[in-house]
Amino acid sequence: MKALVLTSESAEYAKSNFVLSISETKIVFLYSLAKSLIMFGILNFSFIPKIAFAPVFSKISSGLS
Repeated sequence: MKALVLTSESAEYAKSNFVLSISETKIVFLYSLAKSLIMFGILNFSFIPKIAFAPVFSKISSGLS
């Protein structure tokens, strides 16, 4: 019985760790995506619809200041 409890605990731990690593990967991916979009925006600003990225840019600029 004890072994069963330990297994379920480690399964829960592994599950929570897995979810954590997924969310971390997502954050890193979104960050690099945003960074490349900003670089792309600096290079080709007329290319990107400004309305779609206005909230993103305002958030980033407010974060920088």
